[in-house]
Amino acid sequence: MKLRKILVAVVLVVLLVVSFFVALDNLRVPAKQTAGSSEPFFVGIETGWNSPVSDCKALIDKVKNYTNLFIIASPLILSNEALLNETCDYAYNAGMYFMPAYYQDIYNGTSIGYTPSAWFTTAKERYGDKLLGIYFYDEPAGSQLDESINLTSNNAFNATTAPNSYLDYANWFFRIWTMGNGVPVVANLTHSLGSSLFTSDYALYWFDYELGYDTVLAQFGWNNSRPLQIALARGAATVQNKTWGAIITWTYNQLPYLESGPQMYNNMVLAYDSGASYIAVYDSTQNYTGTTLTPDRYDALQNFWNYVQHNPDKHGNLKADTAVVLPQDYGFGFRNPDDSVWQYHQADNWTQKMYSDVTNLINQYKSSIDIVYSDPQFQSSIQSKYSEILYWPKDFETNNNYSVIDLNNGLGYNSIQEAISSFATYEGDTILVKPGTYQENIVITKPVSLISQNKNPTIIDGAKNGTVLSIACDNVTVTGFTLQNGGNFSTGTGEGILLHNAHNCSLIGNTVTNSYNGIVLNDSFNNVFRNNTMSDNKFNFGVSASNITNYINNVDTSNSVNGKPIYYWVNKSNMTVPSNAGFIALINCTDVTVQNLNLSDNYEGLLLAYVKNSTVTNNTINNNYEGIALDNSSGNTLKGNNVNNNVYNIISANCSAK
Repeated sequence: MKLRKILVAVVLVVLLVVSFFVALDNLRVPAKQTAGSSEPFFVGIETGWNSPVSDCKALIDKVKNYTNLFIIASPLILSNEALLNETCDYAYNAGMYFMPAYYQDIYNGTSIGYTPSAWFTTAKERYGDKLLGIYFYDEPAGSQLDESINLTSNNAFNATTAPNSYLDYANWFFRIWTMGNGVPVVANLTHSLGSSLFTSDYALYWFDYELGYDTVLAQFGWNNSRPLQIALARGAATVQNKTWGAIITWTYNQLPYLESGPQMYNNMVLAYDSGASYIAVYDSTQNYTGTTLTPDRYDALQNFWNYVQHNPDKHGNLKADTAVVLPQDYGFGFRNPDDSVWQYHQADNWTQKMYSDVTNLINQYKSSIDIVYSDPQFQSSIQSKYSEILYWPKDFETNNNYSVIDLNNGLGYNSIQEAISSFATYEGDTILVKPGTYQENIVITKPVSLISQNKNPTIIDGAKNGTVLSIACDNVTVTGFTLQNGGNFSTGTGEGILLHNAHNCSLIGNTVTNSYNGIVLNDSFNNVFRNNTMSDNKFNFGVSASNITNYINNVDTSNSVNGKPIYYWVNKSNMTVPSNAGFIALINCTDVTVQNLNLSDNYEGLLLAYVKNSTVTNNTINNNYEGIALDNSSGNTLKGNNVNNNVYNIISANCSAK
């Protein structure tokens, strides 16, 4: 009987020992969630200072029972393959998950004596799932807020013109991080081995994910709003089907660096409840010579681990059913109302309004709202993820006081030029102009549609201070405006509307009046004119081109000068111009008759370009800049015409006549 009792006691001891080690091992595996994300949960430390292997081992021993993640960022260890292997072996044997943090081209190991990409491939076979992936560089998108680079002079961007939209800056960001062995290449490596690519950032998480990162750790530091960072990081990850986390980093640039233990605990709980899959604590002083972890911070980690173990149902219980959608590529930093938008360091009314509106929403919704970006490729994802979607600024009644509105993003402006020039105005945007008089001299340098609301006259007044509207790019549409007082009569320059090297544009339903030149086409082709009227201008309509292609335009008789239709004929033959013509341009025509007409008050009274075997007889052509203009035309008959009181009565280039 005594022997049986001894045997039973031994068995119980063995069972207790086995149970202890099973329980201990369970502490080291990622916690499984019963609510929120189905992904495991990781919490741990990033060693950022020059810690030797011995200190890393001591740290692992200290925290292995209440953390399961170890990020190796010690420059001392990462610069030596043997030290890295020793550290990884120790973390692996302790049951930890881990990853190295590289801030260099991982395919070039010249500076450290080994090639990180090759090391990772071998290490993955050795450590399996315990090697989570690679932490690659730091703050890739956020750093763009604090840089100022001349894109036109930077060979990496290879730009020939200055950026004119936030898209240009976004493209710059993607270009510099995808060149050579950039983020996409490293992401492909980690994915091919069943791992992930990590980084941390303090802003613009959306663009980090677009770049190719699988997990971005939102930096909880300084005086940044934690709920705001969660909304930005979680929103980007949710819509793009990625994973997010948080990293406790410096609140101060000197001792004690990190926030207090109780504050750290509260912020870790907030991130966990909000659905973060990873939480780390960054450990390094500013000069990378020592640790910032103190007893109260270790206590915070241990208390948080206990919270995770006892509250698996609270992971992700703070769900975001509402999303606010910001304009596409509007890379605002959200650190304060005057923060940067990409490298465009000028805060304006809209950035300040965005900050105010979004922070008010955060105060209202707490951690139950996400912030995402308008992007066609993610539109369906946004709609499927959230029950309530607020588009900023359209749904915030912020543009009612503005007379000019970009209908694509809802941003409002006080002038037409401001709307066109805005970095938030993209190619293809439609700009609505409310009725009123706008004293402006406008230059359009991007393909947009400029439309009048047209309930009452919408007037653009050039104040006789130059051309009212200059179109200097392709694919522009201008509809429903009255343009007046363009040019300078004393100097004999300027237009109501000038198209210069502008192709595939449309002018519809515009009135041009009281200008030196009404509408002028200069080396511009494939443009469509409909229902435009020109009257009381010194010279109503004119066309010039350096070759036949640039003369080809679609201008029908719905357009008029001084109440008479324009006949802009292209590739016509064996026809007679009607007697009610107010302006005539014959382009690449043959055997056309122009007779018994009165043609006045235009840049060209009669234009013949690449015209053959046509007849111009008994016309009165006066008060034009050029009475008859012939360009590369031959075999034509000009007879019995009264051509006088023009600045130049007849202009001929490369022509012959009968």
